[in-house]
Amino acid sequence: PSLDFPPFVSPPLYYYLSALAAGFWGEGYLPLRLGSASASLGCLALLYRIARRETGSIYYGVVSAALYAVCFELSGGWFDLARLDNLLVLLLLLGFYLLRFRAGAGGACLAGAVLALAALTKQSALVVTAALVVLQTRVRFERDKDGKISVEILKKAASENLLKDLAGKILSFGKE
Repeated sequence: PSLDFPPFVSPPLYYYLSALAAGFWGEGYLPLRLGSASASLGCLALLYRIARRETGSIYYGVVSAALYAVCFELSGGWFDLARLDNLLVLLLLLGFYLLRFRAGAGGACLAGAVLALAALTKQSALVVTAALVVLQTRVRFERDKDGKISVEILKKAASENLLKDLAGKILSFGKE
């Protein structure tokens, strides 16, 4: 950073999308708020889909989306404000969905592209992306008869026990 080159406060994706929306709907808060509201609706749809796929139940899909929706007031009402956070949450949820439910290299590449877009929205997405990649990756070491070691990297969902232990550690952080 210098007087000749001020750094960006945030990565550019949200601002580029906002400028594109403003080109269609004109200047002002309307295109920005429409983008945030659309991202919020996308989050609701993805939360429904994730819960439905995990549980097989429409009820739990609706409940998970509803829990997110009722947090509107608790969050200070920012779901429809002209902020980049809704786009970030949408891209992170979509990246998680793709990692969890799209098999193969194509799914992993698509998830990587979506998570890269999340990082271009807000840099803190890199922390979440790193955690998602670690939790979705298995590394297996094998030694053959000649003593040569081979490494196989598998894309598989993390075990339930690992996730429970991790969630327990996160929730108990600072209480010790």
